[in-house]
Formats: sequence, C-alpha cells, structure tokens
Amino acid sequence: MMINVFNLLNNNSLSRQMSRRRACIADRVLICCLSLAVWACDVPIMNQPATPPEAVATGLSCGSQPYSINAVASCELRGRNLNSGYTLKIEANGQSVCAASTEISGGSSSVRHYQCTLKASTAGPASVTVWADNRAFSVNTTITLTPPPAFKLSSSAFNNGSALPTSYWAGMSPNPPLGHPGCGGSNAMPASNTSPPLAWVDPPAGTQSFALIMADTSPTASAYKHWSLWNIPASQTSLASA
Repeated sequence: MMINVFNLLNNNSLSRQMSRRRACIADRVLICCLSLAVWACDVPIMNQPATPPEAVATGLSCGSQPYSINAVASCELRGRNLNSGYTLKIEANGQSVCAASTEISGGSSSVRHYQCTLKASTAGPASVTVWADNRAFSVNTTITLTPPPAFKLSSSAFNNGSALPTSYWAGMSPNPPLGHPGCGGSNAMPASNTSPPLAWVDPPAGTQSFALIMADTSPTASAYKHWSLWNIPASQTSLASA
C-alpha cells in the first residue's frame, strides 16, 4: 500500500509538474503572439500616391474664321483638371497643317491657349484636336483654310492692263516701232524719263527682298527692259515716282 500511495503521490507530482510546464509553454506562446501583434501594429503603413483627377475637356474653339494659309490660328481648350504639355493638332485630308504648335503661358486648370502656324497647299476644312498622352480629348472643332492672298503690284498712275500715261514714257525715237504712237515722228512727246509710282501687298511668306523690272511686253517691243531695281528691303511696300 505504501508503494501504491507513493506511486500515486509521485504520479500526482508528475502531473502537477507537467501541468506547470504546459502552462509555462502556453504563457510563452501567448507572450510571443502578443509581441508579434505589437510589432505588427508598429509597422508604418506606407502612404499610397493619390490618383490625380482625370482631365475632362468641355470645349474647343479657334477664333474667327476662315484662316488664311500661313496665318496663325489661336485655339482655346476649356475643361476641368487640365494640365500643360498637351499638343494641338490640325489636319486637312489626313495631313498635318500645323507647322508649329505652341502653348501660350498663363493658362489654368480650366482654360488652355494654343497657337499654330498653318501650312497647306490647298484650301478647305481642317479638323482641330488636342492630344494628351497619345489620346485625343472627346472635343474637337473644324476650321476653314483659305488660299493666301495673292501678291499684288499696282500703280496709282494707271490701272492694270491700261496704257502707260505719256508722262512716264522713256523718250523719243525718229522711227517709232509700229504700235507705239508718240515715241517719235509727228506724235513725238518730250522725254520725261520718269518711272511710275508702284506699290505692292501680300508678298509670299519668307520674302527677304524684292526686285523690279520695267519691261515693255508689247509684241513689237520684244520685252524690251527699260530699267531694273533689286535688293529692295522686304519691309518696303512701295516705290515713289522718280
């Protein structure tokens, strides 16, 4: 019986020791889990970058119409959350007619301004679009291109196609060519040797200087050249009688 009691006591003691060990292990696991939980809570949460608001275009206009080729088109883009760096594209028949596109400073998130130097070989309608990140906004417009004004030379002394007034004739000849009455003979006029006043408008773009040639284009004169003048500055638009 003593052995049995001893064994029973020993068993109870062993049981208590095992219980304390399990409790200790459980406490350590709990403390470890709590430590992990606290460490996890201390990990900083990285700030995610805010998604920029989407740009929305509500209107596009390009001023008065029509535009002459070689003119500068001024366009205005309206909307919300607009940014800089957009590209203005103007196309006619699938070909770009915008030689140079520039964004004008001073725009805002609601209004952007652009200028485009137009180029084209033919006149007609042209589509206008603003592009951003290789995509076109949902708004566009159309402009009309007209041919550039033709270079025009005129004189206040006589109309185009009419006879040159005798006051500007170059002189007399004893045997005037046929069809030139007044150059000699009984109809001879005193020689004034004066050039008529001339003026010109709308020269081609990029003109650097002018040259003038006074030539007689009548059939009997064989395009006789009376005088010539060159290296006239591009800024000059007229020549006085002299």
